[in-house]
Amino acid sequence: MASWISDYLFGGLSSTVPSMAVSAFRVVLAVAVLAKFTADHRNGAWTFLRVDGFVGHRHRRVHPKLTPSTAVYRVLYVGKFVAAGCLLLGVVPQIAGAAVALWLFFELTFDPENHTSLLATCALLLSFSPGVDDCLTWRTVLDGMREGFAVVIEREQVSVTDPFAQLLIMILVTQMYLATALRKIRSVDFRSGRLLHRVAEHLTLVSDELPQRQSWFPQWFVRRFALGDHDRLSARWRRAAIATISLEILVPPGLYFPSTWPYAAVAGLAMHLGFGFLLPARLTSFGLASVGTYLLFASPLTAQ
Repeated sequence: MASWISDYLFGGLSSTVPSMAVSAFRVVLAVAVLAKFTADHRNGAWTFLRVDGFVGHRHRRVHPKLTPSTAVYRVLYVGKFVAAGCLLLGVVPQIAGAAVALWLFFELTFDPENHTSLLATCALLLSFSPGVDDCLTWRTVLDGMREGFAVVIEREQVSVTDPFAQLLIMILVTQMYLATALRKIRSVDFRSGRLLHRVAEHLTLVSDELPQRQSWFPQWFVRRFALGDHDRLSARWRRAAIATISLEILVPPGLYFPSTWPYAAVAGLAMHLGFGFLLPARLTSFGLASVGTYLLFASPLTAQ
């Protein structure tokens, strides 16, 4: 296990770690959140809670006390982009992280999505990290332009912070991978490849009918993995299903050790690229945030 983890746990939660890792994750999370907000906007999120819209009507019936007016919703809508931008630049990042988290938790009341839950929880935990703005902020850019970025980054690398929020994010991601692996193990449809084939088939058939495309499959992929005999194509997907389960089990423990971290990080990145190939429009921000959390484990950024 990375030395800082054992030092922190067995030292009464009183040791420190370099701030660079949590600051780098702040940047990655902010980019992931902005990517999600931009994709949602393209899909009509600006009008979601209109009085005459289906989403707004449903929300008013289910959550009458939580539904803002259209004007208030749009003020909050603009505010979420401002908060995400502040998180990216390191401008009052703890407040910005809390604001992003509040929006995402609110969004779950009318657009429930597990991936949104991950982004929201990570943003909330970042708002409790005292070192989240020690490195890689707007000040870094300005100082780098004057003094050289190598000099500024080297200076920022000596900053340290309490890693409690960082450790909580690590635990969150670990249980996310292991819990989803367990669900997949218990699903006969997933293990057999039938579920993955049906997803690929469905996306191929409906993508042209959607207002915004959700996937972009090349023709060779459609012929070999999407359209055709269900049993035959499901068998082709079985290896991908088993590989997914295996990686979700093996990647988390590998991230905790410096000697295995590079291999686990590459394996996790490959896994999320596979997810993104299947459903890029929905999984890009989730994959980016998930891979970004690897920086918080036993990566070189956490080395004293």
